Order: sequence, then C-alpha cells, then structure tokens
Amino acid sequence: LTEFNYNTAVHSSSQITPFEAVYGRPPPSLLPYDKGDSVVHEVDRLLHERDEMLKKMKASLQRAQQRM
Repeated sequence: LTEFNYNTAVHSSSQITPFEAVYGRPPPSLLPYDKGDSVVHEVDRLLHERDEMLKKMKASLQRAQQRM
C-alpha cells in the first residue's frame, strides 16, 4: 500500500505521478470501501483496514511534501 500510494501521488517537482511518468497514463484508483458492503466478515475487516491505512499514508505524504 505504501508503494502504491507513493507511485500514485503527484510529485511537486514533476507535477505528475511516478506511475504516469512510467506508463504514460494516470494511475488506476482504488475504489473506496463502505463498511458492511461484504457479507464476509474477514473481507469487510481487511478492506476497511486498507482504506484506513491509505488515509494515513496520504496524510503523511502531504505533510512530507509541505515540509519540502
């Protein structure tokens, strides 16, 4: 998830994402998960945790970019 988030974040120096620099197109997006969409409890838990981790990583990257 960290690698995905880094590669799909717009970098201030290039004004594009690393994914776009390599593949020449915008990166795919992960669809947000709404808690309770899956009837399988474990799938529901894992996808909810994924979304929470992505939110934390995006916030951390934004803070790092602001410091730079």
